[in-house]
This record gives sequence, structure tokens and C-alpha cells, in this order.
Amino acid sequence: MSELKTSLKERRIIEDNKQCARMIEKTQVYVPMNGRHEVIKNRLTHLYEVATSATVIAASVAESKGVDLYDIDYRFSVHNVSMLHDQGHPPFGHDGAELLDSRFKALGVEEGFSDNNNNLTVVEKNGMEVRDYVIASTIKYPDKLYGTQKEKYLPMLEKALKEDKAHYASLGINLTGQTTTIACQIMDEADRNSYTFTDMSDCLCMGVKIEADDIVRIASQYGIKKDDPLLQEFIEISQNGDKSTIKSVLSNFKEMANESYVISDIGLEMINPKIEMLREAINKVTMEYYIGPIRTEPFHQDNMQKLSDLLDEMLAGRFLPSKHYRGIIEGTDCNLTKYRAIRDMIGEVSDWYVLNMHDELNLDHKRERRPFNEILLEARNIVKTKQILNEYTNESPVLGM
Repeated sequence: MSELKTSLKERRIIEDNKQCARMIEKTQVYVPMNGRHEVIKNRLTHLYEVATSATVIAASVAESKGVDLYDIDYRFSVHNVSMLHDQGHPPFGHDGAELLDSRFKALGVEEGFSDNNNNLTVVEKNGMEVRDYVIASTIKYPDKLYGTQKEKYLPMLEKALKEDKAHYASLGINLTGQTTTIACQIMDEADRNSYTFTDMSDCLCMGVKIEADDIVRIASQYGIKKDDPLLQEFIEISQNGDKSTIKSVLSNFKEMANESYVISDIGLEMINPKIEMLREAINKVTMEYYIGPIRTEPFHQDNMQKLSDLLDEMLAGRFLPSKHYRGIIEGTDCNLTKYRAIRDMIGEVSDWYVLNMHDELNLDHKRERRPFNEILLEARNIVKTKQILNEYTNESPVLGM
């Protein structure tokens, strides 16, 4: 089977997998739901957007090098890597990941929870049959892999890096010091370009008001002058733009970013400092005026409480919905093995699964609940010293006991 046909088969496998379908009910910034006055992106639309941006980056690099697209994307992989890169995101995005990480570390699971590592867990557990090069290209932080993953995935990554070095040498590029594949680097930059400009587009279309002076203040931190034409265009749409104009301008910014790369001996490089500075400034504006405030809103706090409640049910052994993980949990006496299985189990469910199961299990009224922020603070404190960790482990819920 040709490389292209294999890639297209993988694409079908990814799209048809249940985990990919769950992405439509996973947070990009807001919890996905119908009925808002503006439709915004969810994790699934983000995956497709990153896949498109990654292909544009590869095509732009190829054009600047005077070669074909598939000389750069030589394994026909960047689309599929992009579609896999967020499959391991837990419920409620990065805040959900932080909650799970802190709580499992407090239980003695040293590596905690990582959404990047959970990508590998989800791909393997859900039978997504993709090439080793594609899997290796989802690994952004090889030094942070779970201990249980290193034996399998580090050799896979090493082989992929050797393939890259040999291939790009034929294009006159002597890759040195690479820790991630070129496909991974393309995906990672496509991800940053996509979420930066699209999150801001959603922010403005949702009606969030940002003063022009505040945009100028943040932009100045990145060396952007007030009269910079790109900054002025951004300020104009933020103050006066209709939704179509907002989306069009920010989409054009994204395209400018995607077309600003080359591959050199040190890997993928962005060569347009103006669009790079604008990207970083807009990302900070998004964090300060859109994502940050959401984290303090009651509905978000309530969602995080529900995730914490459902985790408590799993830790107590009262709710083990996955046949696969239930078999692991019931088949071992090792608490760490049980905790890791619960971590992986809750890490793959959707936002709406948490919300719906919380209602079905009547967890609001079943027993007195501890506020999640209190539990989270306690978990963080526990991790600080081995003495407190040991005390907590002796008191923590132990399945089957």
C-alpha cells in the first residue's frame, strides 16, 4: 500500500474512532453547548483547524525551498498528527488537566496526569492503528513521558528522528539536536497559530470588550509600537468590527503566521518576527481578558466541582464505567496501578459525560461534598513533602478495602 493511501486509511481510522467523536463535547475555551448567541470552536473543530494550518505550513516551507509539498510532509503525516495531538485532553481542558494532575500526585502517582502523555494512552487503548512515525510525532516532551511509556515510545521516537535526518539531508538540510520530529514541530506551531487567533476571534464575537489602551499596553511588552499596521488593524476590529470582519482579519493573521516558516539545520523556524510578536501579544490578551475571567465564573467553578465529585466516586470504587479499566482495577491489589487506571479512565471522557453522569448519580445530593478548590489546595500542599503525602495516602480512599 502506498504511503499516501496508508495515510488516508489512518485518517479514516482516527475520524471514525469513538474518542475523536468525543472531541465535539470537549472544551476548547468554553464547554461546548447549543443555544449561545454565537457558535464558537470546540476541541474537534480545533483539531481540523490545526490539521489545515499544519498542511499550510508544510506547503509554505516546500514553496520557499522550491520542492513539492510531499518532500516536506514526506510521510503524509502532518494532518494525522494534528488530528491526534489533543485526543488526550481531559474534561474541561487545561484546568481539568491541572486538577487531575494535582490530585493523582497527591495520591502518590509521581508522574501525575499529562494531556500530552494521555494522547498516547488514548491512541493505544482505543485501537487507533496508525504508523509508528505518526505516533512518535505526537510526542512533544519525550523527557516527560510516563515511566510506563518510555520503554515503548522512546525507541519509536529515536527511529523517527533518524528517518527525518536521512530524508531532510537529501534536501540539503543537516538536522542537528532534534528531540521531536519535523512533523511534530509543524503540528505544534500550527496548534499555537490556530488557538491564538481563533480563541481571540471567539472572544470578540462573544462580545468581550477590550479597551484599545489595554491592547497597546500588552503589545508594547512584545516590542510592538502603537502605530504598527498589524496592531492597528487588530485594534480596529476589536473596537468596531462586525463578526464577519473579526473572523476574516484574524484568519488572515493566522495565514500570515502559517506562511512564515522555513526548515533549517535546527528544525522548523518562524522567520517573520512581526507576526510572531503579534501572535504572542494576542495570546496574552486572550489569556487576560477571555480565558482568565472564565476561570472565575460560577459555571466553570461548578463544572470543576463536578469533575472532582466524579473522580471521588471512581476512587471509592462506586463508579467504574469502563469495562477495560474496571478489569485492570479489579485485577490488581496495587493501589498505584488502580490509581493510574482511574486517571486514564477519567482522562478520556468528555465534558458532557461528566455533567450528565453527575446528574444521573445524583452527586449534588448524595452526600456532603468538599469544595474542589479546597481539595485542590490540599493536594498541592500534600505534594510538597513526603511526610504529608504518606499521611494522606494512609487516609485516602483505597479501592476494594
